[in-house]
Amino acid sequence: MSEDIVRRLRALPPEMAGPGDRFDRVRARVLRRRRMVIAAAAAVTVVAALGVPVGLALARGGSDLPPGPAVARPGEALSCPRMFGGPQPWVPQRPTGVDGRSRLVPQQQPRRALVCAFAGQHLSGERVLSGGLDRLAEDLTWLPRKLPGQSHPCTLIGGPQTDYLIGLTYPDGTVWVSAAQDPNACVDTSNGEFTSQVNIGRQVAASYAAGAWVPAPAPPPSSDRDPCQQEPFGRLGQETAMVPPDPVSVKICKGTAGRTTTSFDTRTATDDGYRDLVDALNALPTRPSTWSCQDNGRQPVFYELMFRYAAGPPVRVLVRLDCTPAIDNTSLEAQDASTVLPEITRLLGTGS
Repeated sequence: MSEDIVRRLRALPPEMAGPGDRFDRVRARVLRRRRMVIAAAAAVTVVAALGVPVGLALARGGSDLPPGPAVARPGEALSCPRMFGGPQPWVPQRPTGVDGRSRLVPQQQPRRALVCAFAGQHLSGERVLSGGLDRLAEDLTWLPRKLPGQSHPCTLIGGPQTDYLIGLTYPDGTVWVSAAQDPNACVDTSNGEFTSQVNIGRQVAASYAAGAWVPAPAPPPSSDRDPCQQEPFGRLGQETAMVPPDPVSVKICKGTAGRTTTSFDTRTATDDGYRDLVDALNALPTRPSTWSCQDNGRQPVFYELMFRYAAGPPVRVLVRLDCTPAIDNTSLEAQDASTVLPEITRLLGTGS
């Protein structure tokens, strides 16, 4: 080798790595990256096997989810939570994929109805209803809305209370309905966005026992003689008008309060003759009902007006001559019945 070539080789920078060294470093980096990918994939597999959403597990730093079912996506079948979160009315999730603000439940029949029963706060049983879902939709979709700040007096009867959750699954969404069977029938019914003062606890309990949605139990024996109290009443819209639009008939029952046996005069009007009565009722100044009666010393005569509709439940308007306020449909009340009484007596045919 010539001296010139030797001199040039010696002039090369001593720290310069050869081709073999560079290849080894690149291979080491590739191996490290492969090990990181394999470790991350293994972590995802473990999380998925535990049924925990990956994004939620990473966001929580791998912490456990709280007790109860995961939040259901629209259309997914619901499952009962292990604990009732209370206080009543409580639902584990607001309506998803369906309108839960204008009605308690959609007017359509659900695909699936799950009833969860709770003794105290703990889940005591669950049952998927095998039938009657068309009736369930009919019964629950018409419940009237509770007005802001509205309440009603309750007795102080003691006894056990069973809380229920009804999980309804629709093609595009889900709704939870909270209800309770309590001795006072005072617990509201709610889906978390729409609340009604109508207590459906007895009907839910009967349906849970039957394994299918069944009609509400008959009224207590004390009202069996009352021809205007032989069917459930309460209709969406009665919180905005004493008589909601388009009734097809009215059944009028006249009774005298304070007797051992209450006597009734009854008349059903199905022609346009009751339209003036509807107009007179809806023209009254109203306020949210307090379900109260201040005795005014007048004769203890009362009238029950049952307005029926082509679809859905009737509306009951109670007119009590010895009470102030005198008129109540359980959502609204009006102080004075003087403009309404002539229309009632005309339809009854008494002329007085």
